[in-house]
Amino acid sequence: MVMNRGDEIIEQRTFNVTITAEGFVHFKFKPDMFVELEDVLESYEIYKSLAEIKKRKVLIEFSKFTSVSNEGLKFSATSDLDSIAEAIVINTLPQRITARFYTKVNTKNHPVQYFSSKNEAINWLKNI
Repeated sequence: MVMNRGDEIIEQRTFNVTITAEGFVHFKFKPDMFVELEDVLESYEIYKSLAEIKKRKVLIEFSKFTSVSNEGLKFSATSDLDSIAEAIVINTLPQRITARFYTKVNTKNHPVQYFSSKNEAINWLKNI
């Protein structure tokens, strides 16, 4: 799957995927969504298809009031996404609590960092 930067790649039930101008794979989760394991598995498959030529940096942006099922969270924390780095933007207290859990069980082989703003996340990814 070959995509140009800035092109919308895919729209799924709970998220959209684009490649940013910087070349990051950007998963933007839609507002007020409950993300199930099936959605997480779809996001992994999409990333794999985009990164089959080279690893990429990943920007994951959760909208307000978007949450992830326990199964989806556990899979995300223990399955290694073969990327250079992940920057995750979270907006609410429940998302921060979930991020703490994710950090405790995270088995990633690359850096993962949490941010309260998209700009901070992009700046961090640029410097990795």
